[in-house]
Amino acid sequence: MRLHTRLALELMRPTPTRKLPPLRGVAALLLAVAACENGLDRRVISGCPSGTESCPCLPSGCLSVTPTRLICDRGFCVPELCTAGSENCRCYGNGTCDPLDGVPMTCSGNVCRKTESPDPGNLNGPCRADGTCSERDGKTLACRNGACEVVACPSGSLGCPCGLYGRCESAGTVSVICNQGLCVPPDCSTRIVGCSCTSSTACEGNAECLTGVCRPSGALIAVEGEGVRGCDVVVGLPELAGAKAEFDAALIGEGMQRGKRFALSFTAREDSDLAGEIAVVRREPTWFGDATVGWSKGLTLESALCYDRAGVFLESAGASVR
Repeated sequence: MRLHTRLALELMRPTPTRKLPPLRGVAALLLAVAACENGLDRRVISGCPSGTESCPCLPSGCLSVTPTRLICDRGFCVPELCTAGSENCRCYGNGTCDPLDGVPMTCSGNVCRKTESPDPGNLNGPCRADGTCSERDGKTLACRNGACEVVACPSGSLGCPCGLYGRCESAGTVSVICNQGLCVPPDCSTRIVGCSCTSSTACEGNAECLTGVCRPSGALIAVEGEGVRGCDVVVGLPELAGAKAEFDAALIGEGMQRGKRFALSFTAREDSDLAGEIAVVRREPTWFGDATVGWSKGLTLESALCYDRAGVFLESAGASVR
């Protein structure tokens, strides 16, 4: 049965009860990327004084430092008289550095630093021999393509941990750079989408503090139970407004809305268990303004059916809204 047909049928049911096998071969939705808005304070990154080396530039440039003079390059203050790509010098324009002792250096704050290679099981390190990873900030990392990453926040993506060697992927026309371990736009503050935060009130505009990063307002969908390879989930929306779903890179999934109900169907790309926060449901901006901050707190779980690798319904597994 085609994906949209299945989702539509689930949305029409008052209480979905069908035991459907996990989806196979569904095209993944592209993750939405939010860029910093013009006009907002761009100079502050927590713990990184503006105008100093490897920190955001001031409107007037960089602070005078003896004996090293700093200049503003790609939004960060870097040493002027220093060969690009060398240790403690500016990174190349593509965010890379030369090797040091045979290992590429890490580009952080647009300055090349010696790379501290992560141990197996740690963030950006290789997965352990048994395919597991350690915890970070109290949450278990996921093994993705042989490396350990934060669930629902692929390394190198805007607002997520930097990849190995400081790798960050550009978000559309927005240049993204690694600073203090996070991929951020060069000109944003701690209160802007894509930057770090410490509470739900620490972000500006249409953003909430989710897993320590300012993200567009949304509710996290988490899988609970063992042996889960796919799920069909229906959530109730707090108001009649457009919604969309974003999925972890390890999933193939899609969402569909009917009225104040939103259905998600997803399955694992690889033969590995799904666990923890794996998707986000967000409110679409409207013609009269951005999404309401705190909107996600009104989402309710209506049903969750999860399946094992053979497509058999798992009574002991399910999902939750966080």
